[in-house]
Amino acid sequence: MLDAHVIPAQAGRVNEPARVATPPAKPLLVYDGDCRFCTLWIKRWQQTTGNRVDYLPFQDASVSERFPEIPRRQFEQAVQLIEPDGLVHGGAKAALRALAKNPAWQWPLRGYERSPLFARVAECSYRFVAEHRAFFSVFTRIAYGSHVEQPSHFLVRW
Repeated sequence: MLDAHVIPAQAGRVNEPARVATPPAKPLLVYDGDCRFCTLWIKRWQQTTGNRVDYLPFQDASVSERFPEIPRRQFEQAVQLIEPDGLVHGGAKAALRALAKNPAWQWPLRGYERSPLFARVAECSYRFVAEHRAFFSVFTRIAYGSHVEQPSHFLVRW
């Protein structure tokens, strides 16, 4: 169990989360609002998590004011999930923990937590995509168009 004191956010590694002093009331996923690829996929994740998770770009002034323990560089490198208990997770773990707030999406997080190999592959894949956002943004637009949200209805009635 982690101590109740604040751990510097930059100390976080896989399975070694950081902690903030003033956590949000519900999970908050902080992402790069200037990244087209990121904002497209955040829209899809919002559909998946519903009102269980809040989303905010790190460029919003309130982020640095509310969470001074997390350096800007950390936000620039990966999404950060700030939990109500103050724990901060980054990268693939943050994404999987956010998605797992929807009970139907808990299985990827279970795989991450139970398999060190799954966790390493997830983190390496996350880093690869993050380092090649421009390519994956183009790929997403080709594969999905300008909207990656799930369709709002499955059958069209005539």
